[in-house]
Amino acid sequence: MYFFSKTYIPRSQAEIFDTRTRSKGVSLATMVSFAFNTLIGQVTDTAMKHIGYKYYFLFIICNFTNAVFFYLFLPETKNLPLEEMNYLFTHAPLLVAGHDKNAYSAGYAQELERRALEIQEKGAVEEVGHEEHRGSVV
Repeated sequence: MYFFSKTYIPRSQAEIFDTRTRSKGVSLATMVSFAFNTLIGQVTDTAMKHIGYKYYFLFIICNFTNAVFFYLFLPETKNLPLEEMNYLFTHAPLLVAGHDKNAYSAGYAQELERRALEIQEKGAVEEVGHEEHRGSVV
């Protein structure tokens, strides 16, 4: 539980906020994470004394319902640039399971990749030009 709360929550929340709301969103996500971890820390001793191993069923149920919620309602953000997050979360359908991710994509990722390739090609051409120029000077 310790490693989950220290590493997963703030980072997973950070990727869905656009640059305008990122600092406030990550602050709020971190605060909620610490509040619930404190709650769990305060309640666990009493729960283990009174209901024993059955307390673990609470975590099993929470993990299962979270998995279902993530699958049904949260769109995939893998390999998407920050600039596309706002568009993604405003144009994605309520139930994203079974929908094509490209149907509600702004296409910014492909545009950024195209621009990066252009810059790389331009850099390679300039390097060749500099090498030819150096060869003629010597």
